[in-house]
Amino acid sequence: MRRTGPHRNRWQLYNQSVPYHPPSELTLKRRIKRSLSEIEEIESHFYGTADKDLANRAYMTELRRKNVVRTIVLELHTALEDLLTDWLKVTVLGQRQSSARDPQRNRSSRRRLLDELLDGDGSIGFDRKLKFMRVFGIITKRTYDRLKVLNTLRNKCGHNWELNVPVRRGKRPRQLKPPLLPYGGGSLFEVSRLKDFIAEYGQLYFRLFLRSFD
Repeated sequence: MRRTGPHRNRWQLYNQSVPYHPPSELTLKRRIKRSLSEIEEIESHFYGTADKDLANRAYMTELRRKNVVRTIVLELHTALEDLLTDWLKVTVLGQRQSSARDPQRNRSSRRRLLDELLDGDGSIGFDRKLKFMRVFGIITKRTYDRLKVLNTLRNKCGHNWELNVPVRRGKRPRQLKPPLLPYGGGSLFEVSRLKDFIAEYGQLYFRLFLRSFD
């Protein structure tokens, strides 16, 4: 999933009057180099990629593979929830939430209450946000259903250590065991299905982002 524009967040897009100065090519190259170096250092430390014990390295490599799936699901879910939360605020208050991104402005009591309702530990949560948006016709039934699927996958990734496993609960020994992360008629652990998942929810994010400006 790519950003909606080069190095611009939604607050900048909402506020076209805010001057935007894109970073230089040299700055971008330095950022890329620094990030790649830090990623390599962190992963080497956590996963022991230089471990001479092949059994340990094999186990940690498989863990790394598992966490790629987990990270993608959590990232897409978080990005979409953040978008839907902003969209809800715009819908309820009838204006772009520039001040929600600008600490220099005083927020009204309505806005503070809405922030408490939709943000942070005390928020109504992703599932209730979806229901709210569906009841008021902000999103279609198909979008609602697909986001429910994403939320289910997110919860499984967030609450299960092992992901590439069958679900045995409630199944007889000879019954077919479905995967813990079902998607597209198979398992999300299959590379082809993971790519389809990324494409579906990346495109959904982009469509909802554009619709949020209507």
